[in-house]
Amino acid sequence: VLSNAWAIYRTRETEDLMINATVDTVNLITGMDLLDDRSVSQFYPNPASGIACLQLQNTEYSAEGVSIEVFLPDGRCTLRRSGRDTGVISPLVLDVSNWKSGLYFIRLTSGNQQVTRRLQVLH
Repeated sequence: VLSNAWAIYRTRETEDLMINATVDTVNLITGMDLLDDRSVSQFYPNPASGIACLQLQNTEYSAEGVSIEVFLPDGRCTLRRSGRDTGVISPLVLDVSNWKSGLYFIRLTSGNQQVTRRLQVLH
């Protein structure tokens, strides 16, 4: 009991659940591994008008190759490219000079791993 206190503070674990609180690490299985966000850079320059470049920082994707899909905001796919030379060793370069101005979503897939980046095109 606290002396000179106006109330009793945290005396019973049945009334105050934080007395016996513990923190545990939980591993969740989602069924799909995502590309490590640190291994895929952002597009540069962004917004782009002529070309846009993207560099993958992890060379382990070169064995399976990387596929690139470009989507419009309404979900339509405007470009598909795949292979072992798509941005792994040298930067992935997209010629956006003939693309319409707007926002594009670029999905990179390697095996069952994927990450999406945004690219804005301005002319």
